[in-house]
Amino acid sequence: MGDLDFVQRQQLALDKGRLIHPQYQQEFEKAFSVCWHKTEHSLGGWALYTAATRQSSYAALQRADKQVYFAGEHMTYLNARMAGAFESARKTVAELHARVTGQRVAYAGI
Repeated sequence: MGDLDFVQRQQLALDKGRLIHPQYQQEFEKAFSVCWHKTEHSLGGWALYTAATRQSSYAALQRADKQVYFAGEHMTYLNARMAGAFESARKTVAELHARVTGQRVAYAGI
């Protein structure tokens, strides 16, 4: 889809949406589309790990570095999903809570 222009991406979205909901096009007046991998300084909309980076980089990113914690879908196995962002946020808040209160609670969500 990244090679399509905006109008083509919009039409494709409307065509595919109509397959599920025939009235789809009638419910939308405007559209917005971003080709993330072609956006300067972004190069993508989500993280992609290989088996090797899951073993190396991913494990290091999971650990806090003093006062620096990372959270987001890219910190879970639910890449590119809101559920991953929520799981990551919950894990990070639990870690911060444990740090501040001294109560070590294991969070097995991720």
